[in-house]
Amino acid sequence: MILDKYLSTYDLENLLPNMKKTLKKDRILYLSFVEGNKDKSGFIKGSDGKQMYF
Repeated sequence: MILDKYLSTYDLENLLPNMKKTLKKDRILYLSFVEGNKDKSGFIKGSDGKQMYF
């Protein structure tokens, strides 16, 4: 379920401090970012038939 496509400035500024409080000890947070025009964002279907938002 996707609630928002993009983080607001407020969400972005609070993301890491909140994650630090939320993550359990010895856990890893992996973030990945893709540059590009946000107008080209949307669902795509992989070769396995599963959809993802890209």
